[in-house]
Amino acid sequence: MKLLLTIILIIFLLPTFNVAGIPIRFEDILFIGIILGFPALKTEKAKPMITILVLIVIAYCITFSIQIFSGYSPIIQDMNTVFSMVRNIVIFYAALKFGQSIKCDINSLLLILSCGFFVSSLVSIIQFHNIGGLGIKTYLLFGKESGIRYGINRTVGTVGNPNYAAFFQICGLIGILSLERMSKFYRTLVLPALVAITVWSVYVTFSRTGLIALILIFLGYLVIRKKYKLIIFVSFIVFMSLPIFGELLNGSRYEQVASNNSSELLTLNGRVNAIWSKKLEAFYDSPVWGISASEAAHSNTSFSNVIFDNSFLYLLIISGLIGLIINLAFNLKILTYFKKANNSNLFLYIALLHINIFIFYLTTDLIKGVLFTSFYFLVTGVFITYELNNSTNETTHIDSNIKLE
Repeated sequence: MKLLLTIILIIFLLPTFNVAGIPIRFEDILFIGIILGFPALKTEKAKPMITILVLIVIAYCITFSIQIFSGYSPIIQDMNTVFSMVRNIVIFYAALKFGQSIKCDINSLLLILSCGFFVSSLVSIIQFHNIGGLGIKTYLLFGKESGIRYGINRTVGTVGNPNYAAFFQICGLIGILSLERMSKFYRTLVLPALVAITVWSVYVTFSRTGLIALILIFLGYLVIRKKYKLIIFVSFIVFMSLPIFGELLNGSRYEQVASNNSSELLTLNGRVNAIWSKKLEAFYDSPVWGISASEAAHSNTSFSNVIFDNSFLYLLIISGLIGLIINLAFNLKILTYFKKANNSNLFLYIALLHINIFIFYLTTDLIKGVLFTSFYFLVTGVFITYELNNSTNETTHIDSNIKLE
C-alpha cells in the first residue's frame, strides 16, 4: 500500500521530464519495476481489455503508416503518441500485477487512490484565498506565470490547468461517495469536511464543465444507489436555494459566462466554430482511419497540431471511426466488467468515474493528458485483480465454513 500511495502522490505532485523530446513520467519507472519484480499475473479475465489496448496501438500504427505513404514526412515527436499508447498497456498490466497483491479493505484502497486529489483540492483553495501568503507561490509551483498576470482568477491545483484540476478533484469526491459503512466519527466529521473541501476547490477553478460534472456526479450517485426520494428532496432544496446560488455566483466567471450573448453560449464561446468545425474538415478527408496525431505543425497533410477541446473529436480525427470505436470499447468493457462483479462499491466508483470522464471529454483534451492515463489505467487495472482476489477469498472462506459444518 505504501507503494500505491507513492505512485499516486508522484502522479499528481511531480512534473514530466523529457528525454530526446520524449516525455517521461517518474511513475513509469515504478510501473516497469512492478512488471519486472512482482509475481506473474494469475488471471485470464483481463485478457480482453489488454487485447483492446493492443488493437488501439495497431489501429494507430496503420493510421500513421497511411499518412506516411500519402506523403507526410514524420518527425521524432510523432512517435510520442505511439509510445503513449504502449505506455497505457504497460500501466494497465503493471496495475493488474500490483492489484493482486493488495490486501486491505475497500475504504483504505479508495482513500489512498484519492489522496492526491485531496492534496490538489487543498492547493486550489490555498491558491485562490492566498492562505498564509502562499497563493502565488503554490500557483507558480504547478502553473504558468502567464496565468496570474492579472491575479489568480482560476486555480490550477497541482495539475497546472483549471479544467483538469476540476476533473481530478471531482475524482476525489467520487472516492468519498464510494466508501462503505464507516464509523460515526468519519461519517459525521471527516467525510463532510472532505466533501466541502472538494466541492469548494472545484468551484474556485471556475470550470463550467467541472460545475456541470459535479452536479451530474451527485445525481448519478443518487440514481445508482436508488435514492429516488432523496433526489426529489435535494431538487426541491436546490430550487429554493437558487437566489442564494445567484449571490454566490455574483461577480464570478460563471456570471460572466452566463451574461454572454446567446451565440457565444450556443457555440461554447466560439469553440464550435473556431475549433471543432475546422477539425472536422480533416476528418472528412479520412473518416475511417483518421489522419494521425502528426506533430509537424506545418506538414504536407491537412493536419495542424493544435488544441481540439473535445476528446471524442480528437479520437475521431486522429484515429478515425475505427480508432474511436476501439477506444470506447475499452471503456465499455471496463464498465460491463464491474457491473457483473460482486463489489457494488467498485462499480459505483467506476460508473461515476466514467460519467466524469465523458463529461470532460466533451470540452477538454483530457484523453491526451499523461496524468489522466496514468491514473485511469492504474485504477482500472488495480480494481480488476483486487476484486478478483477479494471475491476468491470470500468464496474460499464460505467453502471452508461449509466443510467445517
